[in-house]
Amino acid sequence: FRSEGFLRLINTTYNSTSVAITSNYHPASFDEITPIKHAQVLAAIDRLLHHAYVIQTQNESQRFIDATTHNQPEE
Repeated sequence: FRSEGFLRLINTTYNSTSVAITSNYHPASFDEITPIKHAQVLAAIDRLLHHAYVIQTQNESQRFIDATTHNQPEE
């Protein structure tokens, strides 16, 4: 997780272009996975979510399914 690049991306694109971000983490936990100061992360998340459409899925990822299915020993 490149915190500085993430913050720069959000600041540069805020209110000027669309950005699609995918993550295994919920936005509320971004401050736990970055070494940047807490206030900076909260500001970036606030900007990111200001006009956002958040889509959460509850199912397993296709990569996970493929990895666990193809690695099963044959009987």
